[in-house]
Amino acid sequence: MKCPKFLIIFILSSIVTILSALAMIKLEPVKRPFLCNDPKLSLPARQSTITGTVLFGWTLLAPLIIILICEFLSDRSETKSIGEKLSINWKKLSYLYRFYIINFAMQSVFVTVAKVTTGSHRPHFFETCQPDKLINCTANSYVFDFTCTKTKISEFYLRDSSMSFFSGHAMYMTYSCFFLIFYLHYRLRSRKFTFLLTFLQSLLISFAFFGSISRLFDNRHHVVDITIGAAIGILSSIHVWFIHCKNFEFNNVKDNGEKYDIQYRDEEIMPVNSSSSN
Repeated sequence: MKCPKFLIIFILSSIVTILSALAMIKLEPVKRPFLCNDPKLSLPARQSTITGTVLFGWTLLAPLIIILICEFLSDRSETKSIGEKLSINWKKLSYLYRFYIINFAMQSVFVTVAKVTTGSHRPHFFETCQPDKLINCTANSYVFDFTCTKTKISEFYLRDSSMSFFSGHAMYMTYSCFFLIFYLHYRLRSRKFTFLLTFLQSLLISFAFFGSISRLFDNRHHVVDITIGAAIGILSSIHVWFIHCKNFEFNNVKDNGEKYDIQYRDEEIMPVNSSSSN
């Protein structure tokens, strides 16, 4: 029995993502010097407003659920059973989601490499690490050789205090939200959906902005970390849609419902016969 391409891609992407997460947990970041009494590293540590569970739950499940619902509701055929609609719409979903998940896995590798190789200190670095040379260092001088002295904290959090660049939260949130923004732009092309489309896209932009900026008031990242992370997320979503998903084409949608369908140029899905829409 032939294994579906989507399943293979999903499994491989999941393995890559898990390995990247394990590498981030286990690897020691580059030891980077810090400026004595740097106010940018002197902020208090706070709990994340958006936890990792919420972040990955949204990033991985939101596109899956939203696209499946949109495709199911947009299928106006009265001759198909619910089972047939679900089967067809699952093929549509898997076509898009496989490219989405591949880029997600590659982003996880990218952010892990960046965090480990740069060793950029988080805004709460002094509180979390409590460097031994911080007390007697000379003002406005760099400290190169230091040891974290805080003991009531796990080794992971000590390492994590030097993994600020760049923001994974900002990257993942903007990637998922802008991916859906592009999807809705092509899916809701009828004029009667103008208000709904504007509202949903504005809502997604707000989600992306809040998910990114929350890392600033949580004292988890510097502005440059968030900016770079958000930029990478947006560029990744553009890359998915205009490079990989260019073969996923929406027909023009008329207000009377005609030609409300999708064309695919892919070996897994038969092209739509435009004459059948007339």
